[in-house]
Amino acid sequence: SGKLLNGTYVLQTSNKDILIQGNLKNGLKVGVWKSWYPQTGHLQSIESWKNGLLNGRVEKFSEDGRTLLYKNYYKNGLLHGKNVDYSQDKKTITAFYTKGVQNGKFTELNAQDSTITKGKYKNGLKNGWLYVYKQGKQSPIQKKFYKNGQEMILPQKVAKPVKKTIKPQEKVVKQEKLKKKKK
Repeated sequence: SGKLLNGTYVLQTSNKDILIQGNLKNGLKVGVWKSWYPQTGHLQSIESWKNGLLNGRVEKFSEDGRTLLYKNYYKNGLLHGKNVDYSQDKKTITAFYTKGVQNGKFTELNAQDSTITKGKYKNGLKNGWLYVYKQGKQSPIQKKFYKNGQEMILPQKVAKPVKKTIKPQEKVVKQEKLKKKKK
């Protein structure tokens, strides 16, 4: 009919199971939208929309409905703010985004090898020190330095020779010991 859809939108299976539910305004997604796995009927995702763009929290769940796979935040359709990915491969990644570009601190917890990786991104590129720790340990087992996404090879620190200054009273004691030895 050429008219833009307004109101509640529901997509169902032939068995009347709901697969997708949300609201439309002038043909654009608005408000909270939910989807369900067709095989299990468990909740698949919850999304926040504004004027047809993701805006706010987006969560996705595993097919059994028990595990949160990720929780991301959007602003005007772009990742924005703190985002956490609880992926299936035993890694949890926490990262920050600004207008769709990774910026700021990130942390990766790897349950397979019990490591924690911490670092920073600037304009979508690794920038600064990246540290890898074993869980429960204070000192990093590995560290790398990045500048604009490129790993930099830094020169090893060379220990500077230490000058030992002898105090005047020590000189006198040493001289006296030398005199006694000569006798």
